[in-house]
Parts: sequence; structure tokens; C-alpha cells
Amino acid sequence: MLPLQTPTVEKSAMKKVIDLLIQKLFAFDEWRVGLIPSDQLSSIIQNHQCDESTVIWLDIDGCHYQADPFLFEVDSELVLAYESMSQWYRIGKVKCANLQGEPLPYFDTLSSREGHQSFPYVFTYQGELYCLPETADTGKLKLFKYDSHSKQFEFFRTLLSDVSVVDSFIYPKDGILYLFCTHKIDGNFVQKLHVSRCFGQDFQEHPSSPIASGKSHGRNAGGLVEHAGKLYRISQECGRFYGEGLNFHHIQTMNRDEYIESKAFNLTFSNASKYGYHTFGVYKDWIAIDGKERRYSLLAPFMKIKAKLNKWRMRANSSPKRLDTSAEAHNYLEHEHRE
Repeated sequence: MLPLQTPTVEKSAMKKVIDLLIQKLFAFDEWRVGLIPSDQLSSIIQNHQCDESTVIWLDIDGCHYQADPFLFEVDSELVLAYESMSQWYRIGKVKCANLQGEPLPYFDTLSSREGHQSFPYVFTYQGELYCLPETADTGKLKLFKYDSHSKQFEFFRTLLSDVSVVDSFIYPKDGILYLFCTHKIDGNFVQKLHVSRCFGQDFQEHPSSPIASGKSHGRNAGGLVEHAGKLYRISQECGRFYGEGLNFHHIQTMNRDEYIESKAFNLTFSNASKYGYHTFGVYKDWIAIDGKERRYSLLAPFMKIKAKLNKWRMRANSSPKRLDTSAEAHNYLEHEHRE
């Protein structure tokens, strides 16, 4: 009598269950930051594609997790700002380093503040350096200004209160400060635009706001990019899972009374070694991006438990209002892989 054979369908189902268990228990995502020579920008925009072989992937600190890269200069030295995170705690902190990977102290004061920090968008306004990091779990959007004496980004002022926003940036144009920020409303990403004449005045919501919504258009992926006389807003493509890719939107009109944009293209990657990308920014000779990798470890279950306990501790120390606005948002908005 011939031995019974397991049906192919049952084998396939069993394999899927095993694969799912492996992913749930032992897999986790990590981001790495990279640089592309900015002379590639024309090709990227013209072809709607980036050749990943042109990316110089950096390995900066021992946490292995580096995301949200932005470039700026201090004393003529190029500086890379980024989010660093330990898988054991899963609370991001903003850091910076030179392009050789050597740590720099400019964010020490900022990163010592409690809570999660990410997306350290740095920009220049009227000759001064500012940083607008994500601090959503505080329920406030806070602006920091660089102090050349202390060589630190110090708290400057609160731009928005009683709101949990992520991935915000400011773009000065024609005497107006345009503040772009991502909200999560009823499970959806919503891009709102605020304006002000200066930091001494409150930001007011723009007449055209909200300017975009949805998992493909509503969440920012860096600051605005200028090329060949055109201005682009870049959004994260999160249709299938968080940090899937990047979409470019051509800004056709942006003034105090009107804002109009249209989707230009979805950026694809050839020779890809990563399976997701969610930041793109241009500064002088370089384009800063990040890419997502899937990693496996026997320690992963313990890391996930430790991170959950740490998150619960943070929630217990937060006010109920912040729990409603921030904790729920971070469950989806930050670092969660979605199949």
C-alpha cells in the first residue's frame, strides 16, 4: 500500500502559516540612510526612476536603524541629520554626523528631551538655522533654532498646539512661511497647509487646506524639491504597507490665497536592494534618501516584548489627551510594517 501523500494545497497552506509565524516572531524592519550625487536628479525626474547602484549607503551608529535623513551646513561642514532608534526601545531620537560617520553634538540638547523624535527637517530662514523635528507624542509642533555659542539646537517656539502631526516642514517663499504637516484623521493621512508672515505671528490654516489626503498622497517624504523651474512636494506611498515608496507632486500654484498641485509620477528603483523608501531631499551636491530592509534575529521576540513594555510605560506617563492623539497615530504612522 502506497503511503498517503500530503496534498499540494495543504503543503502550501502549511508553508504560509510557517512563513507568517517566522515573520511575526523573528522579522523586523530597519532603515538605512544613503546619499546620491545631485547630478542624478535630472535623470531621476525625467525617467521617474532611481538607479540604486548610485546610492552610497551609510552605516553611522551602533543602533543600525537610521531614517529620515536631512542635510545642512555648520561652519562650512556638511552635516547629516537623521532619526536613530534601538529595536529594544523603539523610541526615536534625532542625531547628526558628518559624512564620514563621525557623531556631531548639535542635537544633544534636543534629543535629551523626553519622547519620540524623528524627521529632523533643517532649513535656513533669514540667515538662521532651524530644525522642525517630529514631536507628535507631546501634542505640539515645536521649532528649534541653532545657537552658534552653545552649538546646539535650542527650543525656539511652539508653532501648533493640541495637535499630533508628523513629518512637517516649512518652506519660505515670497515673504510667506508655508508649513506643511501630516495629520491622521479617521485612519487616513491628511496633508494640511498653514501660513504665517513670520515666526512672531501665529500660523493660520491656508484657504486651500487640506491640500491632499490618502495613504499615497497625504504623508510627506521630505521637504520641497526644486528642479528646472518646477517645485515638487514628495509624499510617501503607503498604499500596501508603510514606507513602500515615493510620489512626486508638481506644485502649479502656491501663494497666500491658493495652492494647486498634481501628481507627477511615482518614483521606482532599479537594482534595488531595499523594499521600501520614505524620504527624499536635495541639498547642494547630494540627495539624501533612506531605504528599508527586512532583518531576522532569534532575539526579535524579546526585542518586540521589550519595546511594547516601553511603549506602555510611555503611555502611562502621558496625559489622556496625548494618548488619544499620539499613541494611536504612532501605532500606524511610525515604524509599523503593513502587509
